[in-house]
Amino acid sequence: MSERFFSLVLLDAPRPLDMAALVLQLRQITAPIGLSVELTRDAQGGEPAMVAIGGVPVTVIAKDVPVPTGTMDRAVAASIAWKDASAVVAVHGAHVIVGCVLQPENHEQALHFAMLTTFVAAAALDVSGGLGAYWASGEMMLSPDGMRSAVRAMLSKTLPVEDWVNLMWFRGETAGQRQMIGAATIGVRPFLGMEIEFLPAPQQPVELAQRIFGLVRYLLMHGMVIRDGETIGNSETDITRVRFLENGTRVPGRVIQLALETGNDPVQEAPAVSPAPQPSTDAFASGAPGRQHPEAMVAFPDPSAGIVPRRPVFGRRGRD
Repeated sequence: MSERFFSLVLLDAPRPLDMAALVLQLRQITAPIGLSVELTRDAQGGEPAMVAIGGVPVTVIAKDVPVPTGTMDRAVAASIAWKDASAVVAVHGAHVIVGCVLQPENHEQALHFAMLTTFVAAAALDVSGGLGAYWASGEMMLSPDGMRSAVRAMLSKTLPVEDWVNLMWFRGETAGQRQMIGAATIGVRPFLGMEIEFLPAPQQPVELAQRIFGLVRYLLMHGMVIRDGETIGNSETDITRVRFLENGTRVPGRVIQLALETGNDPVQEAPAVSPAPQPSTDAFASGAPGRQHPEAMVAFPDPSAGIVPRRPVFGRRGRD
């Protein structure tokens, strides 16, 4: 792992940030899961404010200027859930930087740090009257309601993957009467050291998003339990081939490349699952960061989002 998690909270104009109020709001937000929250340093003498949430230090830096031009352009252009993102970015006059100080060493730490950073960003958004937020690693624009939804998901022990990971869509060739569509993630690398790239397939975007976000959730819960050349799928004939590549076709750097295959041979279960320790039963267990494991949460998005939950089937299948 090589990236720290941070978020930019957008404000309409410069204003002092009341850190005591932020800490109180953060305690209220996290009260259902009993996280400790302390103000370890207020902003003074050029030093940024810092809070410790669950023992993990997170900086909070108020900036009396807009976010540098161009920083959020790609996120705004790709924003679907928040239609007003472009207008908000155009009028904002200040921002707050919320960043986790620690750098994750494995996917469990990354998941824990992402959760904590999201909680602090949500508290900063609330107490500052913020217009919305930018999740940097996933290049995501989040409305105030979107941020609150992410918090509710975490409090209910569900991973808000769609608020951390963006999808970049691209077209492939036409298969009969259907357009081939592919997608690549932005924001998985800080968790797993790779992005995910799904090669063009004759599927609807919601179907492709289901497969990608479902796999992301599964890997965040269990770690890298798939291997190069193996397959995943929702049934015996629904087969997706996995390849680990140093560079993707659409994404620079290491990727998990997925390709949809068809066939009638059954997919054998279990070989891809590693004997690694199972996740903790507490998503916010106390102790050193290295011992803070995520709970075994549901693997797929809420069915209300138009996605039917299915657990991936792991295994090997030889090419025909």
